Amino acid sequence: LRVAARLQMLSSKRTSDVKLGSATDWKYRAEGALNLVVAYCGNDQRLLGMVLRLRKRQVGSSSSSHSSCEASYAFIESLRPLVSEEVLPRGELVRLEKSFLQQLHQHCQPHRPANRLHAEIDFDAPHGLLLPDLSDLPLPPGYDKSQILSCEIKPKACVLPDAKHICAEQKIKSEVPRFTMMQFSKLKSGKVNSVSKYDPLDLFSNSRQRMRSAIKDLLQTPQNNFVVRSLGADGQSLNLTNAASRESAIAQCLNVDADTASD
Repeated sequence: LRVAARLQMLSSKRTSDVKLGSATDWKYRAEGALNLVVAYCGNDQRLLGMVLRLRKRQVGSSSSSHSSCEASYAFIESLRPLVSEEVLPRGELVRLEKSFLQQLHQHCQPHRPANRLHAEIDFDAPHGLLLPDLSDLPLPPGYDKSQILSCEIKPKACVLPDAKHICAEQKIKSEVPRFTMMQFSKLKSGKVNSVSKYDPLDLFSNSRQRMRSAIKDLLQTPQNNFVVRSLGADGQSLNLTNAASRESAIAQCLNVDADTASD
């Protein structure tokens, strides 16, 4: 209860009065199971280089059953005394209007993947989370666009629970990463077309060979765990969604051939 009260206090402590402008000033960037992210593309200097994280709900439901943006903000702030400012971007809670969210929903809908359409933006959410766009790619002097890439890794749980805390019937949980088990569950339900070979334990193994293997597996079956972005002609970041475009961009960036880039 004390933890919950602390999180509530942190979330109520700071709500920004920033105006978000029109829904058309934002463009669809990405989404996961619980949140949808839009990036600012308007002219307000205060919002340039920012993204807005919004909660989702099941289509037809009255509200999200998941934790709110307020809770996410409070959790981030609770980590601030423990983590360097350089690796923990500062976010802002912003007030949301239902009409803005409804217009944004219509604006984003054509760009959303089919497998995400069972959920939608929660029109009743009072707040969103405004964050720096970490895929924003400034072009340094002397570089051209083909040399600038950003890579985003969603590593997933990288430890196994202690077997002594797992009942005998669920012993597998202490032997196989949750990510791997969820892959087979998603394959069975049709949420993915193939099982990813990526193993979070490899990425955090501190073994150069295993870490390299993890990155290669992410490149082969990135799903939403590995994203490569490059600069488009208009200076906006582009999500490279297929293997050929990713390998070509990496090869150009490293000034090597595509076969070397894939290795």
